Amino acid sequence: MKFKKRQVDSIRIMKGRESVYLAEKTANTLVTVFAHEDDETNCQLLGIELVNTKTGEVITQRINLPVTDMYIVSVKEILDVETGVLNQML
Repeated sequence: MKFKKRQVDSIRIMKGRESVYLAEKTANTLVTVFAHEDDETNCQLLGIELVNTKTGEVITQRINLPVTDMYIVSVKEILDVETGVLNQML
């Protein structure tokens, strides 16, 4: 799993039926994630940044997901679509 840093609405990591981590965008909080393979630890590395837009506080987290374990990573991302451009295409 590899993807560049991008802003998302939410991210949830589950192991089996247990929720291991959850972060959601709010009115004052932006959520940014990225992923890449870490060759040294043989893990999937998820980077998560939570930015409080009111205070400017930034919380950065790195989560290593071992490739030997099964994790479900759900990312909710809403794409901005300009309706004017879409209507012109139709």
